[in-house]
Amino acid sequence: MQFLSNRLSQISNGYSAGRKTIQIKLPHKYTQRFSEVNFKSNYISILEILRSEGYIRAFSVVTVNRRSSGANNSIDKSSVSKATYASQLEETKLVKQRYLTVYLKYDKQGKPAIRNIYSISTPGRKTVIGSRALWQPLSTSGNTILSTPRGIITDREARILNVGGVALFGVY
Repeated sequence: MQFLSNRLSQISNGYSAGRKTIQIKLPHKYTQRFSEVNFKSNYISILEILRSEGYIRAFSVVTVNRRSSGANNSIDKSSVSKATYASQLEETKLVKQRYLTVYLKYDKQGKPAIRNIYSISTPGRKTVIGSRALWQPLSTSGNTILSTPRGIITDREARILNVGGVALFGVY
């Protein structure tokens, strides 16, 4: 949940700064901890919703192989031959890094497509919205993104499916 609120802040700050794209670097331990399926089902579906609702132009996921420079990867040169050292160096220092590139959307006058994006649920306070409460929207503009048993969907889709869930964030 905290990762999501930090990414929402990055998107909001990108719009405030007038950037065309933002690049989100995912921590290495994050990509090791979660499987590819879990990663796609959460954050990619949120970006897909933002794209389909017209808040961002597009996004892409890029995996780059890079060399890490950590203390864990130190190899003693004196104890091994040059060939062994080179092969160990190749094996230990190659790390996959995942980036999300989000292409922000502006109108013809240069105004951002997102006027406000805000977190509803926090790690310490989950806000659950029942299916009946979705029929009384707080405002007519904007969307609320929900995490439901049917996946991550907008409040409009949740009304159609008659499901409730945890309100993640709102956008207008």
